[in-house]
Amino acid sequence: MSLDNFCKVFMPYCVRRNGDGTVSILNREYSDLGTAERVYPPVSRYRMRMTEKMAIEVAHDSGDWRGRDPVGDVFWLYDDATQPWTSDRHWLAYTVRLRRLAHLKVRPATSTGKAAK
Repeated sequence: MSLDNFCKVFMPYCVRRNGDGTVSILNREYSDLGTAERVYPPVSRYRMRMTEKMAIEVAHDSGDWRGRDPVGDVFWLYDDATQPWTSDRHWLAYTVRLRRLAHLKVRPATSTGKAAK
């Protein structure tokens, strides 16, 4: 995928649950925000505590649910059909999700996944 778009590199694409009870906010390449390289499996240097309920609240927008992967580890903020830069309607729906993300109170997690004090 060509990352010729600011949004694909610098803006959140998904909330990904890690196996240690933390989540990472990743860009379109499933990498840390600002990273233009795809890393597989997705690994982020930045983790935070977020419940599944919080992740669903961020990704869900009345009637415009972007969904999650079959395992339930990834909650998308947009998909290929609703890329925010393609229409005003998609941009508005995306900014609603970003606003929810921005208002969450999260505690950083340590590298071991335990909540920082």
